[in-house]
Amino acid sequence: MYPVDLHMHTVASTHAYSTLHDYIAVAKAKGIKLFAITDHGPDMADAPHYWHFVNMRIWPRLVDGVGILRGIESNIKNTAGEIDCTGPMLDALDLIIAGFHEPVFPPKDKATHTEAMIATMANGDVHIISHPGNPKFEIDIPAVAAAAAKYNVALELNNSSFTHSRIGSGPNCRAIAEAVRDAGGWLALGSDSHTAFTLGDFTECRKILDEINFPEERILNVSPRRLLGFLEAQPVMNEFSIICRVLGSLFYRQPQDPLLVPLFTLIREGKLAASWPLEQDELLGRLQNSCDPQLLAADFNALFVGEKCSVPPFRSAWEAGSDEGEVRQFLKQRGMPLGESPADHFGTLLLAASWLEDQSQEDEFEAQVTLFDDYLMPWCGTFLGKVEAHATTPFYRTLAAISREALQAMRDELQESEEE
Repeated sequence: MYPVDLHMHTVASTHAYSTLHDYIAVAKAKGIKLFAITDHGPDMADAPHYWHFVNMRIWPRLVDGVGILRGIESNIKNTAGEIDCTGPMLDALDLIIAGFHEPVFPPKDKATHTEAMIATMANGDVHIISHPGNPKFEIDIPAVAAAAAKYNVALELNNSSFTHSRIGSGPNCRAIAEAVRDAGGWLALGSDSHTAFTLGDFTECRKILDEINFPEERILNVSPRRLLGFLEAQPVMNEFSIICRVLGSLFYRQPQDPLLVPLFTLIREGKLAASWPLEQDELLGRLQNSCDPQLLAADFNALFVGEKCSVPPFRSAWEAGSDEGEVRQFLKQRGMPLGESPADHFGTLLLAASWLEDQSQEDEFEAQVTLFDDYLMPWCGTFLGKVEAHATTPFYRTLAAISREALQAMRDELQESEEE
């Protein structure tokens, strides 16, 4: 038996049936030393109010010898990796779990799920990804496991996924555990109890761990000391990845795309500028003052969409003899999921740079140099200059200027790393 359970729900999540006191009593009877209450984040219809999480600070840390962690199972909201746990909530809580839930993030495709999950880990607030084996949310398992190891985020093996929830998760859960083992990452076990009777029940998880010979030293639930040591290790936000993801998304997606709503909100409210890694305050201020997605749609289409667009966003349009298939092969060899749209799209290449950074593979640095030197830098200056010349809105003129400076700064960073 493991003495730590990291995932359960109280009556505050109205589809659960036990109180905090119920869990304390069962924990004491079963010998559970530490558990985390992780009710659903407020974007779920049956979730507790924001105040519920902020007020958790009044809970005692220890009751009858049982430790209590203040937590949340937050919702992954979009491909930018935003969750419904911010500000004072983050300050009040000990443990932040995040996962996909259909009412908040309807299932899409493997590439979108993978992008959102890795972005969530990269953003630095989350400790554990819940039930990543859900078959309704297919992911690139090796890529997610590698990113989890890189960002010091645990992937959950959820016992209820083998019994009554998320039917069909078993094979995915096994593959995830194997990928975490091979990547040297962390596994977190969760009963996902909705009634206190199942607190600490990891029966089905244990079977998988034994079958694949998963190392005990990489399981957070082995002891309270191990878990608390893990929580003290602060994840690092990867600035390179975030710059590429933001700029790539703005060039790749239509401005009225629902997936860009959170990003445009950050820009409009000045929050992107507040956390932007580069010193581009003046340009970001101009971007903030011109970011109405509805007004930008016509400009985006005229610039980038269709055979008669004024500035084709593809490498093959600007470099004589270049081949989209060459780029596609390079990215597929790196493991990046690709759809049917051209792989040499400027936005796709920036998103690929973010993807490579998030994978933390042994040859990731060499791949980034190749991406920049062979597929981005030779033509991006001409392309961005044309965007500035042909854009009818300040937004895309400014975005081009920001991108030019950012790309040069990132290439300089790669150069400095090469020289070290």
